[in-house]
Amino acid sequence: MPGRVLSEPPGNPRMVEVSGYIRESAEAFIRRQFSTIAAAIGLLLIPFALLDVRAAFSFVLGSCLSLLAAYIGLRIAVEANVRTAHAATASPLKAFNIAFSGGSVTGLSVVGLSLIGVCSLYLLYGEASPIVSFGFGASLTALFAQLGGGIFTKAADIGADLVGKVERHIPEDDPRNPAVIADLVGDNVGDCAGRGADLFESMSNDYITALILGALVSWQYSQAAMAFPFMLGAGGIIAAVAAIALVRMWGDGKPISKFNLGLFATSLFRVLGSLVACAVTIGDLKILAATVGWTAVLNR
Repeated sequence: MPGRVLSEPPGNPRMVEVSGYIRESAEAFIRRQFSTIAAAIGLLLIPFALLDVRAAFSFVLGSCLSLLAAYIGLRIAVEANVRTAHAATASPLKAFNIAFSGGSVTGLSVVGLSLIGVCSLYLLYGEASPIVSFGFGASLTALFAQLGGGIFTKAADIGADLVGKVERHIPEDDPRNPAVIADLVGDNVGDCAGRGADLFESMSNDYITALILGALVSWQYSQAAMAFPFMLGAGGIIAAVAAIALVRMWGDGKPISKFNLGLFATSLFRVLGSLVACAVTIGDLKILAATVGWTAVLNR
């Protein structure tokens, strides 16, 4: 999917120039932010290491994978945005396809890294308690990424309005105003990188919570209860991949129709995956009913 996005034309020379400024500034911001987060991780790593080396390793792994999810979201967003804008001048459907591919890269990266991280730690440790710090590491990164990016973009937005419009009489979104470039950089680092880290944190904590609950009910469902959340997550990823492929194969049509097709196809494949996961692990249809009911709530 990244290759599909990058293969599209980035637009005219002016669009390439402006997107280059955004890319350069976003990478500079993310390097500075990552160095700050690394310092915080180093300080917090000391008490974790004193308590449990396994917890310390989980903490570092959660932080690093969250940073990776944020970086993937940032890079694909910068590349997909300019190509989507260029495609929109010719065809809304073409613009939708590029934007959809870019979003798919971020989404699958987030859920895939989360599942791989938590599942690998459980296979390594065989218990849930040392993995709890994985969620702490992911939450730390998400906190920095969301707050740092959000404050940055709001400050730049206010600067573009006040300096550009009031003092220099430049239109708000005119690229001649450097603050507008900074505002667009903030949108990428806050809404894309920050959102990727935030979703990674949410997914990881969901898996960890499910592991803890599975340990509490393992007497009833045996150790298969510990495998259920991982199979459920893997089924969701497979369902998303299948729905993405279906949306791509669907020819012409309204963008909103293609999006709704992907949404409902994902839900259908998700229910089938939940049925398989439940049958292979715990075999309790009440759990399946709860999963299907929650899927229906999310789609309302």
